[in-house]
Amino acid sequence: MRSLQKEKTMKQTIRSVSRRITEAEKQFIALKVEKAKLTREKAKLVLIGAFMVYFAAIFISIIAYSGGLRDKTIVSFIIGGATLVFIISIFPYLMETRKEEKEISEMINELTESDTFGD
Repeated sequence: MRSLQKEKTMKQTIRSVSRRITEAEKQFIALKVEKAKLTREKAKLVLIGAFMVYFAAIFISIIAYSGGLRDKTIVSFIIGGATLVFIISIFPYLMETRKEEKEISEMINELTESDTFGD
């Protein structure tokens, strides 16, 4: 429901732009989008790496516990450390997506506010 409302608002915003975007502006916007995609992919790779470390630590903990390691503190430290790494790795991805959303909103506002009444 909310995404449908966002989509309608976005379409209305795009229609309200009264001036034509120059070719240089189109290329600039395309480059900004590509740069945002690259940084998002980097953050996603960090997140995937942490996800793999998390599950590897859980797997090692299960094997260690079932293999005769009866000291639960070591297993708890392994799982706790992996969870901490996973939680910390979420932040770069979240910060990057928030930054992208902010930049897109600013770009839309700039395009809709400039030259709305003509020259």
